[in-house]
Amino acid sequence: NFNPPAMTALINGYHARSIAAVIADPKKGYTGMATYTNDLNSLKTFITNRYKFLTNHAELKPLQPNITAVYGPTRAVYATNTGWITAAVSANGDSGVGSVWLYHRGKGYGRFTWTQMFDDGAHEDGAAGDGLYGAATTNYPAGTKVRYYIEARGTNAAKAARFAPARAEEQTYHYHVALTRAASTPVVLNELMADNETIVTDPQGEYEDWIELRNLTDQPVDLTGWHLSDEPGNMRKWAFPAGTIIPANGYLVVWADENTTATPGLHASFKLGKSGETVFLTDTDANINQVLDSVTYGPQTADVSYGRSATDADVWSAMTPTPNAANR
Repeated sequence: NFNPPAMTALINGYHARSIAAVIADPKKGYTGMATYTNDLNSLKTFITNRYKFLTNHAELKPLQPNITAVYGPTRAVYATNTGWITAAVSANGDSGVGSVWLYHRGKGYGRFTWTQMFDDGAHEDGAAGDGLYGAATTNYPAGTKVRYYIEARGTNAAKAARFAPARAEEQTYHYHVALTRAASTPVVLNELMADNETIVTDPQGEYEDWIELRNLTDQPVDLTGWHLSDEPGNMRKWAFPAGTIIPANGYLVVWADENTTATPGLHASFKLGKSGETVFLTDTDANINQVLDSVTYGPQTADVSYGRSATDADVWSAMTPTPNAANR
């Protein structure tokens, strides 16, 4: 944006909005408007001269390759596979294409991982030498929003680089790792309470949100490495500690209080929203974090739980809280 056409238009716009007030201001510090006009022209001249200086600077003059298009994955990406990214990159003037790089990360913060992209026909990039470069991201958990951008470096001595999007890393492209749902599960979400004010306290004596699980089988189930989450984009938000067992035909309560260091008891890293949200129960990393069960609920009433109906387990409704016991 630092160029004469853009900046001059901005200066003229502010001038048009303020000139009447400037003329009428009795305390502007000068009597005639010649000082104002001279300074206004000086500002425009400064913008022009600065632009010429920068565009002729030795470190800014080398040309970068052109990135004319960026293509995300052409098919659904699951936790079991990687996402292939391609970019159309071409020479620009005396600058050929030295190298092309893909940067990606699975969170909205932190460092990007990078890998080189190739135009060799072996990286889902079409034919070798066609100007289309390809590379793959790594495996990310189900539900992850994968952010990525492209860098193309020139063949000149400066290796001048162009980025797509231009404001990377502030702006990026993205795709989502698709969720997969398990065909069956031995354990389900059975009841939850998002506004517990007077019903039951956790082992620390505090009234906290809670989520109840139910074992549908006549065998104990080891929940080590399973996950609970209230974020579709982060299915691994809280993992059950090693050795967590839910007894045969039994129940297990997890306190949703963001107090993961509290002992005893199971304490998840998130709270439940009183206004409603979705809760997910997902499998281990080894089982690609498949969704084992989920429930979406709306606004909740204080001291009333939300659970599976005692007469029809496929129907959820408001009910009298029964943590660690059959619903009623």
